[in-house]
Amino acid sequence: MIKKSLTTQLLKTVTLPIITVIIVVGILAYWSSEDEIFEVYDSQLITMANVLWSMDKSGHNPSQTPTKVTSESLNLSEENQAALNEYAKWRSFRYWKNGKLVIASDNALPESTPPFLEGFTDTVLTDGEWRVFSLYIKDEHSIAEVAEKRTARSEIIEKIMTGLLLPLILSLPVIIFFIWKGIQWGHKDLRRFTSAIKRRSPDDLSNINTAHIPHEIEPLAEAINQLLAKLKNSLAQERLFTENAAHELRTPLAILSIQTNVIFNAHNQGERDSALQELSKGVSKASKLLDQLLLLARISHQIIPLAPITLYDHTQKAVKAAYPEVLKKKIDISLGGKENIKILSNAPFLAILLGNLIDNAIKYSPIEGNITLSVGMDENIPTLMIVDNGSGIPENEYPNVFKRFYRLEGNTQEGSGLGLAIVQNIAEILNIRIMLFTPTTHQGLGIKLSFLAL
Repeated sequence: MIKKSLTTQLLKTVTLPIITVIIVVGILAYWSSEDEIFEVYDSQLITMANVLWSMDKSGHNPSQTPTKVTSESLNLSEENQAALNEYAKWRSFRYWKNGKLVIASDNALPESTPPFLEGFTDTVLTDGEWRVFSLYIKDEHSIAEVAEKRTARSEIIEKIMTGLLLPLILSLPVIIFFIWKGIQWGHKDLRRFTSAIKRRSPDDLSNINTAHIPHEIEPLAEAINQLLAKLKNSLAQERLFTENAAHELRTPLAILSIQTNVIFNAHNQGERDSALQELSKGVSKASKLLDQLLLLARISHQIIPLAPITLYDHTQKAVKAAYPEVLKKKIDISLGGKENIKILSNAPFLAILLGNLIDNAIKYSPIEGNITLSVGMDENIPTLMIVDNGSGIPENEYPNVFKRFYRLEGNTQEGSGLGLAIVQNIAEILNIRIMLFTPTTHQGLGIKLSFLAL
């Protein structure tokens, strides 16, 4: 695939209007020249017709046969004779008196051709198109007729247009060349900016200095600075995540190693069975931690398509998926609210989010506790409320519980501190707003989820 060139695009953007202007100027100049030349030459025809009539008024006494006016009868010099022969062929005249042709040019139409109608007439003869002006003097029974070949006018218009447009057309490549060089010269700041970025080391994520950058490039530099800031923050988060993950995995792996040694050094079957149970718990914990780490890594860099789904139905599925754990702790869990509310979301990721929240509520609820889920609308915004009667979270800890590997002091429940971090990541991707609150009973924890409405 051929990549687009910014220089070529700018050159096209500048050159096309110039060519368009030249074409428009040419058309307007042609119309204007044609109009002016027709006006001037038509007035000359009128003048010539009046001259013929004036000659008759001044005493010309025509003979019985028409007088033919030839260039040879004028006794001109050789140079003037050649000039006259060149231009005389474009015009002709005839003069009628009392119905008889009395004078005519040597290239005029024969007497058998009757006079043209009064005024201007365009006609086509054997040698081309002619424009004829006929002056009728009715009181004297005279007609002065002057004709001009239209080729004369066309040639003059062509010469005017050639003189006007030819220099513009010939200078166009020069203009385009200087525009191209000017665009390239104008790109020097962009090339300098690109070179400065290329020279940066991979570890240099500091902001680009925009003090000496042209304002046209400044938005690009600011966008790159924002990207660098995000990348810097992302790398810091990933580094912290890696360190925390290594720290969290160290404990279950150490437990697995210890229990393996216990199994090998067990003195009897009872010690061996007890160690195997602990080993199984350690494997389960390490497996769950790894699943959560992989899930967190997967959702952190993914674009998720959204589609209309029914909130109540998907919440019901999440409750059913968690029902085995509900039965173990004999928890009373209920789901209510509006069943027809539609939201814009992603079903698989919403299931992960709801599953983590419900698992959390079950984990921190007492035996025979209760969990209430309710689907509703709050100011035309779909919401889901999850309320449990567990140990709850102090309000000053609300901002911290969504951090990776964060665990409350004094928390005796097993876990890695990744559940709510996963919830937070998915919520950001799905545009879900999460709000924690203390229930009106002042016991347990309430979570309010606000979704995108259709």
